Amino acid sequence: MPNLYSYIDFRKFLQDFVEEKKCSNPKFSLRLMAGKLDISAGTLVRILNGKRNLTPNLLPHFISFIKLRERAAEYFNLLVKFDQAKHHAEKNDIYDTILTFRKERFSKVTDSQHPLFDKWYYSIIRELVVIHAPVPDGRSLVELMPRSVTLRQIEKGLSVLCDAGLIKKQQNGVYTPGEEFLTTGERWESFAIQRYQKEMIEQGMEALLNNPRGDRDISTVTVGLAENDMPQLREIIRKARQEILDLAEKNKTPEIVYQVNFQAFKLSRQKNREAS
Repeated sequence: MPNLYSYIDFRKFLQDFVEEKKCSNPKFSLRLMAGKLDISAGTLVRILNGKRNLTPNLLPHFISFIKLRERAAEYFNLLVKFDQAKHHAEKNDIYDTILTFRKERFSKVTDSQHPLFDKWYYSIIRELVVIHAPVPDGRSLVELMPRSVTLRQIEKGLSVLCDAGLIKKQQNGVYTPGEEFLTTGERWESFAIQRYQKEMIEQGMEALLNNPRGDRDISTVTVGLAENDMPQLREIIRKARQEILDLAEKNKTPEIVYQVNFQAFKLSRQKNREAS
């Protein structure tokens, strides 16, 4: 059976579970599975492809069929709740509980959740270690971090980043950089990235209100574009990101950590041409 704790999407787990069953047993089918669950094959297909929710009355049937026990059953239930949560705050709370479950099984899911996105300030800690290496301890970073971040949080961040190999703790106790460049790739979960980006946007709001003009560059532009202009807009932003990364790579004497946010989203709805 696929490792349940490596999943954040319960439907993807079920799809992989079905594929594994088919490989190990040629007689296995969705119709057979649906019969065991006491539902129609059509209902099962709609659950798997996201067109129907997994309701509370069906959940025990799935847990029983897959033979999930105790903590695994609780974890699967959390994934279903996470999928069906309507509000970001609710989704965020469930996600934190999911992380708690996964930390219990950390050795089994080391590549499924990147800790850099656990807390918004972990990326700052990492960059400060790169800039000021060797860093003797967390206390030496307190004055360099945003005031809202405590010494205890910094020390926890150093430990987490060391465990992930993003920084290194040398034998004499000092911290030095680990990997130089990072990319999100496909393994890092979308909600973790979404939460990280939300927190960084909130930091941008704080900077708008509290940072001197010389320490920030925040501007907005509202324009009218065609629906099919979005790919070109993405490409413009991608090129700008790459230029900033190139600038950072060429800089051999960095001094300060900057956060650069890009945003592009629809503000209006499209006119219904058929009605006009």
